[in-house]
Amino acid sequence: MRVALIGTRGAPARYGGFETAVEEIGAGLSDHGHDVTVYCRTEPDAGSHYRGMRRVVLPALRRKALETLSHSGLSTLHAIWQRADVAIVFNAANAPYLLLLRLFGVRTLLHIDGHDSRRQKWRGLGERYYSFATRVGLRLADVVVVDSMAMKDELQKMYGVDSSYIAYGASTSVRSSAEVKQGLKTLGLTVNGYHLVVAR
Repeated sequence: MRVALIGTRGAPARYGGFETAVEEIGAGLSDHGHDVTVYCRTEPDAGSHYRGMRRVVLPALRRKALETLSHSGLSTLHAIWQRADVAIVFNAANAPYLLLLRLFGVRTLLHIDGHDSRRQKWRGLGERYYSFATRVGLRLADVVVVDSMAMKDELQKMYGVDSSYIAYGASTSVRSSAEVKQGLKTLGLTVNGYHLVVAR
């Protein structure tokens, strides 16, 4: 099956949660034998393929409100031209493109990540657009996916939409207590003798 991943900065993941999700989803689908195309905004030097996915780098208007929409519009047209079977569209702002994808027979999955319309940076016109796009997406998508049970419950209550909840995962590794202590020693640290801060 030909799968298009649309609506993020692409892969490799070097920005945020959506990009990490795209990388892991795309690599997983590729490992299962699917032909995966991930649409990217940056890093043409990262190569044409990454973790089994084909990378297609397309331009975008470098304006806060237009970057995602302009890039996703070009990605949508390219996915249709490439005859994608399925498009996984990230970010509710891109929901209006679902209509175009569906008109050309592409099955669609919309991944909604929280309440973009409520974020401070989208106050005013951006807030109204996100609310509109979310309503459009909930009607047009073949499947709606969320990564939060609170979001799933809210979509059900507000719109009567039964979305699919898929939690984000993480790669883990198991280390013995001795390995941890050795690792700390290598870094010049002692147990309970340091603070760890993980931040973005």
